[in-house]
Amino acid sequence: MTDWQPIETAPKVRDDPKWSGPRLHLWCPRRGARYGRWDPCSFAKKARPYWSTEGTHYVTEDRGDQPTHWQPEPEPPND
Repeated sequence: MTDWQPIETAPKVRDDPKWSGPRLHLWCPRRGARYGRWDPCSFAKKARPYWSTEGTHYVTEDRGDQPTHWQPEPEPPND
C-alpha cells in the first residue's frame, strides 16, 4: 500500500464527467478510514461537489467530515 497523500492531489473525475471518480481509500478526521469517491453533485440545481463515503446515510454527514488524505484502493489478491 502507498503512503497517505494530501486530498488535494486525489483524482476526481473519470473520462465520463457524468460519473464520479474512482473509488479511493480516504481519511476523514472524525470517522477515520473509509472508502469513497468524488461526487460532482452535477444533478443539483446549484452543484456543491464533495467527497462521498461508503456506509454514510446522510449527505450532511459526509459534508461535515470531508477527508484530508487519500490512498489508491489496493489491488485484489492474485491467487
